[in-house]
Amino acid sequence: MMHSRLQPRLSGIKSGLFAPLIALILLFSGTYEVKAQITKIRGRITDAVTGEALPFVNVYFKGTTSGSTTDEQGYYSIETRQAADSLAASSVGYHIMVKPVVRNRFQEINFNLQPDQISLSEVVIKAGENPAEILLRKVIENKQVNNRENLEYYQFEAYTKIGFDANNLSEKFMNRKILKPFAFIFDYIDTSSYSGKAYLPVFLSESLSDVYYRNTPRTRREVIKASRVSGIDNASISQLLGDMIQQVNIYDNYITLFQKNFTSPLAGSALFSYRYYLVDSANIDGHWCYKMAFKPRRKQEFTFYGEIWIHDSTYAVKQFEMRIAADANINFINDLVLAQEFELVAGR
Repeated sequence: MMHSRLQPRLSGIKSGLFAPLIALILLFSGTYEVKAQITKIRGRITDAVTGEALPFVNVYFKGTTSGSTTDEQGYYSIETRQAADSLAASSVGYHIMVKPVVRNRFQEINFNLQPDQISLSEVVIKAGENPAEILLRKVIENKQVNNRENLEYYQFEAYTKIGFDANNLSEKFMNRKILKPFAFIFDYIDTSSYSGKAYLPVFLSESLSDVYYRNTPRTRREVIKASRVSGIDNASISQLLGDMIQQVNIYDNYITLFQKNFTSPLAGSALFSYRYYLVDSANIDGHWCYKMAFKPRRKQEFTFYGEIWIHDSTYAVKQFEMRIAADANINFINDLVLAQEFELVAGR
């Protein structure tokens, strides 16, 4: 009915060609309008003195909520639909730099950040020095004071989560004839929040316990308050891995996992194995702390990459999260994440 009403208005014109032409013009116009509203920028951020790439730098459009950070090679990409005329780059230990932006265009903007002189408690770091390395040295100097193993007695609550997953599942593998009767299990495939890769959960163990430690005589006792196992129920695996993970001490020079000695990011020789970056500072539980990121200097070594929060006056570890390097060869283990939080005891 509506089509017949429109026909008289198109008299003298071949309506069959005209209508698609109008639609095509509107389509291109609409596409142009959407693209014209987006400002896209990519670039790289380096140290103006050394020329080295700067990872974990904050990049944001001034006056907007759009922001990003640089990757390990110092590269970034960012876009916004908001009206923005300037882009800022900031990182602890460097002067903030702001550059103009051409709106509604794709462009490349690189930054060379100038080092700044900052103060970490009583330590003054001069321009040109890596503040993260200075902070690391202070942490190492105070390891004996802050290491929990040197306390006469301590206790903590431990939540341990252990999972075994099957990954690298290809379409060819999942469509194998022998697996047809079990095709339903692939409905449980999930995506890792750490690696972004698909995996199939096979075994999951969770436990909540209180751990008590005494130095003299050296004793350790664990009281399980709650536990749950899903998948293949193997208590010996849960206990073995749970004990291994709970005994991880970030202050040790080496951390033993699966009979392999990993260099701790707080080892006395850590600077030979890791690169460090001071990326943030914040008040955590009433204490000012600095956030230090680290990554391996070389590939195929037993190392970690992650982040540590350091208390500004005691140089004690407040919390950390780290994972094994992706190219570390540990038999069937592809990924392992370790995280711990600490509280001050008697002011330290």
